Amino acid sequence: TNINIMSDNLNNTLTKLKVANQRLQNDIAREREFEQMRSNFFATISHELKTPLTIIKGIATRVKSKKMTSEDVNIQLESIIEEVDRMTLMVQDTLNYMKMENPEDVLEWSSFNLKMLIEHLNKKVGHLMGQKHLEIHLDLDDVYVEADSEKIMTVVTNLYSNAIRYTPDGSDIYVTLKRYEDKVRFEIENTGIFIPESEINRIWEPFYRLEKSRNRDSGGTGLGLLITSKILKMHHSEYGVMNTSRGVKFYFELNIDPDFDE
Repeated sequence: TNINIMSDNLNNTLTKLKVANQRLQNDIAREREFEQMRSNFFATISHELKTPLTIIKGIATRVKSKKMTSEDVNIQLESIIEEVDRMTLMVQDTLNYMKMENPEDVLEWSSFNLKMLIEHLNKKVGHLMGQKHLEIHLDLDDVYVEADSEKIMTVVTNLYSNAIRYTPDGSDIYVTLKRYEDKVRFEIENTGIFIPESEINRIWEPFYRLEKSRNRDSGGTGLGLLITSKILKMHHSEYGVMNTSRGVKFYFELNIDPDFDE
């Protein structure tokens, strides 16, 4: 009897060890995958920063080696300033992304009116839409949500910027905010351009750009949608992108706060 008891105990111990070992192997595999992702991310960052640095060096070399009028020098200096601004935004976006690795430490939950946030942002980007003669159509329900207001502002800003960037001059953008039971769904649809179905899942990758030939003229850092997806995952939000009959639609959902939603 004692031998059988010892055998059962040993078997249970071995089973627990196997389970613990499998968990450890899974943890190691996830850690290796995470480290590989970090390595690839920073390698891509380094590659992206080489382009503006090369441009700045080329401009500085021309200014140094050639006789130029003061007007030509000012034009070259403006180009340098543009490249420095581009690098600054890229570095800032990279830092913001790295800060979000531990979501519990950075989310500041609050209740706020999402409609008012969108309307505020819509006024801020009015000059950008005016430059391209875009018309924006708003259809917003009045609703309070529970989320991190600053980070949701970042999400909406990135989606607005993306829509404005890829909407042809003189076209339309449609923004809706609609209730669905205990959730609210935000949608923004730009018109006139589509994403190839074979590439639509790559839209959230760092530095992925739809129009390769215009990537430096687009004004983006290539990290906006990556940061957007990270923030929405932190909120456990359902989000995505799809082609429509008019163009491309991005969407996400948030929980309605019943205590403030009257």
